[in-house]
Amino acid sequence: MSDEFEQKFDELVELFKKNPEAFYKKCDQIIESKLIEMCGDDPLRLERYKKMHWRIQQELFKFKDPIARHNKLVEIFWKQVDQFHKSLNDLSHNHTKENKKSATIIHFKK
Repeated sequence: MSDEFEQKFDELVELFKKNPEAFYKKCDQIIESKLIEMCGDDPLRLERYKKMHWRIQQELFKFKDPIARHNKLVEIFWKQVDQFHKSLNDLSHNHTKENKKSATIIHFKK
């Protein structure tokens, strides 16, 4: 890990110890800036990512223990990976030769 990362991490740990509310506000600011950085000039993508982040946060707010929150986050991640794989499998299944219908050729008079 870089010294810069460790310094920022230590600052966040101290902020949490002194003022947990300010810590969570700072985290929200960091997340917001990273979302904007990821989305660039695409407002629809930014809105979608914000909604996804909100949904994940709502799930995590149910847990006070950091280990339980982490486990829930891992569960959410693997559910999304599984859903992605199922979507890919459905796409590849729908494009097999058995599922393709042959086109009807219409002959035009000359």
